[in-house]
Amino acid sequence: EGVAEHLDGMFAIAPQWIKGIVSAAAVNDWPLAAAYQAKLNELRAELINSASVMGAFTVMMNARGIPGRFHGAPYASLDERQRDALCASAVMRSLTSEASAA
Repeated sequence: EGVAEHLDGMFAIAPQWIKGIVSAAAVNDWPLAAAYQAKLNELRAELINSASVMGAFTVMMNARGIPGRFHGAPYASLDERQRDALCASAVMRSLTSEASAA
């Protein structure tokens, strides 16, 4: 899938989208399941296109209101410009707006 590091961490970023896929599939609502999957695909793209997958994971978790550093050496943190660009992305705006509405 293009992710060389810890793909399962992606699911920790957006558990509500995973739950949405499961719930939609349980009632055979395949268009809704596909919409949630599309969001996960966008999230994956943001991760693999970032300067540091693990650094991006930390930024995404922090943007959801979960404090901490979720990567260790030798993984690089994102710099301020990279953090700002990631937080301004469409998938991050969707992720954080849904998290704050919950």
